[in-house]
Amino acid sequence: MRTSQHLTIIAAISRATIWSVFVIKSESLRLHSDRTPAFMEHEPAFNRDCKAFPNKRIIMVTPNLEYWPMFLNWAYHAKAYMGENDQLVVVAQDAGIVTKLQSSSFVFMDLNGTLNIPTDATFRRALAPWVSAEFSHLTGMRPAQILYFLNLNCTVLYSDVDTVWVGDVFQDIAEAGPHDLYITDDTWDNSLTNTWNFCTCFLYLQPSPSVRKLMQNWKNAWSDQNAVSYNTSDQPPFNWVLNATRKSVDFAVLPYGAFPPGCKAHRFWRTPGMHVLHANYLKGITAKKKFLVDHGVWKR
Repeated sequence: MRTSQHLTIIAAISRATIWSVFVIKSESLRLHSDRTPAFMEHEPAFNRDCKAFPNKRIIMVTPNLEYWPMFLNWAYHAKAYMGENDQLVVVAQDAGIVTKLQSSSFVFMDLNGTLNIPTDATFRRALAPWVSAEFSHLTGMRPAQILYFLNLNCTVLYSDVDTVWVGDVFQDIAEAGPHDLYITDDTWDNSLTNTWNFCTCFLYLQPSPSVRKLMQNWKNAWSDQNAVSYNTSDQPPFNWVLNATRKSVDFAVLPYGAFPPGCKAHRFWRTPGMHVLHANYLKGITAKKKFLVDHGVWKR
């Protein structure tokens, strides 16, 4: 028994060390693996030199007021898999949710780009805000908001809040091996080899030069798209730029069965490997909530 435990610990330490050395050599980042002992075996690397929150990685969500209850439901489930080195940051998308956040214990970024941290029932400014005009233009633009933290040398896990973590998502990232970007497949049939539709609903990003450039290209492509159409979805431009630059970005696609799109959730529901239930492929918060209620994971 003792030998088995020693081998498990040695394997975990070796994996973290190999990942750290790999990324230090290629991107000059100080990546380490360290959540809590219970999660140590399945812990992906993150950059400890995050200027916003040293020794932490950013868990980022971007709800608006309408999605406040759904965000709270997401947080209820996700907190079971977060450790002491994870920092949840809520990036507000409208004034209504700022009001909610001001009376909560959540760290959040307001519409002026100011990072607010609860301290004895008050808030203090942790970082200088974006230039107000620029931030106003970027509000609601996911790639720009992710890029903000990447430029502060932070590893970022972005998650949509119409999801429920029913398993350890960090395990899948760790088991995929060392990469700069981790994404999920949003195709209705992942057996088709000629499809290219990755979901922007769950992203794990290291602050490497290639990933920063990808986020900048995604931001630019989304801006260009919105300038010529009324389609405000950020997923098509993400896939365009990733496809165009796939050879320069070190990315991994996480297991389909662990992160299935909502239309395929029934196929994997309650299987041991499924870790995220996603209410996409449904329109409107009423339908999304019903989907989560029907699966018994609505706790609000």
